[in-house]
Amino acid sequence: PAFDSGAGSVAWRERASSPQRRDTTTTASGRAKREFGNSMKDKLNRLSEQYLAALRKHLKPGPKASAQPAIRLGRQAAALGLETMELARSHEQALTTLAAPGGSARTRERTLQRAKTFLAEAIAPIEQTHRAALVADDRMNQLNQTLCQRTVELTASTQHLQQDIIQHQA
Repeated sequence: PAFDSGAGSVAWRERASSPQRRDTTTTASGRAKREFGNSMKDKLNRLSEQYLAALRKHLKPGPKASAQPAIRLGRQAAALGLETMELARSHEQALTTLAAPGGSARTRERTLQRAKTFLAEAIAPIEQTHRAALVADDRMNQLNQTLCQRTVELTASTQHLQQDIIQHQA
């Protein structure tokens, strides 16, 4: 229909350029993008809620809490592709929500120290993905250097063989 110069092509172009057609929320791919966006947003909201609950539990007075909930949340954040600063923002929001007004300076200091420990444990899995990427990048660079060196050697060998062929034919 796009190549038809008759009246049908005008109607086709009008349908293709109509506002309903361009509205990506009415197309399958538009719905998929919206659902993925909502899905990611839902996952981030769930992660923030879990983070708040785990931090709340971690900050409760009493014996030292396990680092496992923070590590588990860090792994979830890394799986979602979050960066350290994004998790730090969630931490800040959770800590702001949980901050108790008043109390002694010693109590506030103990709470902040526990919160800091929780954050350090939570970001560790994200930092590990960065280290793994750096190691992989270093290995890739080494392999690339080796490939370049072998390419130079192969080119020199090919030229040498071509010269030998020319000498034998003469």
